[in-house]
This record gives sequence, C-alpha cells and structure tokens, in this order.
Amino acid sequence: MLNLIQNIKSNFATVGEQLGFNHVIFAIEETTAIHRLRDKDGNILLVAYPSYQRTGKDDNPSYRMAMAVWFIYKAKKTLRTDSEEDDAMNDILKKTEDFIALVETQKEMGCGFFADFDLSSIELTPCYSTHGGFQGWLMEFNM
Repeated sequence: MLNLIQNIKSNFATVGEQLGFNHVIFAIEETTAIHRLRDKDGNILLVAYPSYQRTGKDDNPSYRMAMAVWFIYKAKKTLRTDSEEDDAMNDILKKTEDFIALVETQKEMGCGFFADFDLSSIELTPCYSTHGGFQGWLMEFNM
C-alpha cells in the first residue's frame, strides 16, 4: 500500500506540473486539506488519498480504488465581476478537461498510472467555497 501512495503522489505531482497547476496538495481529510491550503493561491490540484477495495477470491483478487480530486483556485478577496468569475471557472474547467484527455491517452496506449482509470465512473461537480474558500470542480472516479 505504501508503494501505491508513493505512486499516486508522484503521478499526480507530474500531472499537476504538466497541466500548469501552481500547487499539488495531498490530504486524507478536510481539516488537513484546509491546513495545507491556508497560504496557497492560484490553481491547485487537491488529491484525497483513495479508498481501496479488494474483491474476489484469495487466489485471484482484484482491486479497485475510488478517488476524489479537486481542481480548485482561491477566489480573490475583492469582489469580482461575473466575467472574471466565469473566466476563472472556465480556466480551471479547462485544466480538468486536460486531465481527462491525459487519462484517455494513457488508456488508449494501455500504459501509465491512469491506464486503469474507469472513464465511465467520472462524476464532475462544481464546488463553491470549499476547503476554506476555494472554488472549482470536484472529480470523483474509480480506478
């Protein structure tokens, strides 16, 4: 399991850099996430450690991870126009779509950390004032 966590951190850190996120944060619970986010700004990839399920028989087990990832940004303290808010949400949504495209590429190639990603399991939900004032998109999925 330790190798799995290291792989998750390494792969999401690489993806965050490729997609132009200012920070990639890992947390297991909301209070930890809020603490780690408190002095961050810009576009942030927040990754929750996965739930992990082993099924099947002892001699032929299968594994499934359920993950939640937030593609978020810190809302400015000053009031924004509707246009500025739309631009910020569209920018973070574009990064979310770029992540999905990266996953699709790895699935098509049959290699990479995200090759086992279940695209049909993606659920994307807008987030407002999450984790201490961040906005963006929550993506939940299975691997």
